[in-house]
Amino acid sequence: MLKVHHAFERHGGLQLDGLAEEAYVGAVYGNPPFDGNQTNCDTINTTLDKAAMAANHTNGFRGVFFLPLTNAKIKERCGHPRAKLIMKFPNNSVSFIPDGHWYGGNKHAGCYNEKNTHMILIMYESTNIGSLKPIDQHTLETKLAAWYLHTTPNRTHTRENIKYTGIPIKHFHTILTKTMSTEWKFWERTHNHNTTLENYYEQYIGSVHDSPLLNKSPIKDIIQWDRKIAHMGYMPDTFKDFLNIMGIPKAKTTQTENNICNIMRKHTHQMFKTYWRQCQLKKEKGEVILLSTENSRSTQQMETEATEEEMSGNDTPSENTDEEDEEEYWQRARKNQISEDEETDDHATIASLLP
Repeated sequence: MLKVHHAFERHGGLQLDGLAEEAYVGAVYGNPPFDGNQTNCDTINTTLDKAAMAANHTNGFRGVFFLPLTNAKIKERCGHPRAKLIMKFPNNSVSFIPDGHWYGGNKHAGCYNEKNTHMILIMYESTNIGSLKPIDQHTLETKLAAWYLHTTPNRTHTRENIKYTGIPIKHFHTILTKTMSTEWKFWERTHNHNTTLENYYEQYIGSVHDSPLLNKSPIKDIIQWDRKIAHMGYMPDTFKDFLNIMGIPKAKTTQTENNICNIMRKHTHQMFKTYWRQCQLKKEKGEVILLSTENSRSTQQMETEATEEEMSGNDTPSENTDEEDEEEYWQRARKNQISEDEETDDHATIASLLP
């Protein structure tokens, strides 16, 4: 939101004034420039004044703004009847480019860290929201907690800082203890998920991670990826980006991808040998075995258990002979028969590679 910044209008193609009346209609989001010291435009306060006026005198308005204010200003702004402080951010937690960068100054890497001001999310909303959907506070706070944990440095994830945000700590606890979404488990048999081209604009689990990326959608790719191809050890081109989202540092994504692909290939090869041996043994007894996922518990159960065991050896190739492999198979088969009703974590070992 700029106040007639001609250089931006000409070179950036910005033809609309972010402080015009039509910018405060419906649901809007603003991140006004911090230009008080540079141009004396004071766009931050002008923006909030216009939002307060829109909330007072129009219907169907909701404006959310991400900006810095002093503690005194925060208290003053939140005193407005239609204003609500959504979230506060501790100093030195939000990536930031100082306004001087846009006026020819140096770009200082790092996070926003000012002595007297703090980054906040503040909202102004009309009494009558019209056709706007009401905000689900629980969902909003959960998503904000996830966003904070995924985008801010780990050093800021202290109890003191989390309490400072104003988001109930239970939402952070939910995110930290939540297991990986079933749709993302590329080693597990899943149904076709609703992320086809026909439903391109439909939301899918994890779409928030894809939205900041240009021409990439690693979460959608892993959801749509054929599980049979994954078990052959081939992953989508955006798999490294998926690993980044899962918390794997960029320097380790290539090695992690190689480890996972090798494990998947080894597992598939072992399962084929297991199935082939089972067929031979059944044939010798005059019995027939069908390759079915419905009438054979041992096929699927031993498949997942074999995956766990094979991935738990730090990705070290097995040096067992065929006889040892066969004995190991029958030991697992007997174990399955003894503990028919025992629940197991099908994915503990693969998931252990991911934070």
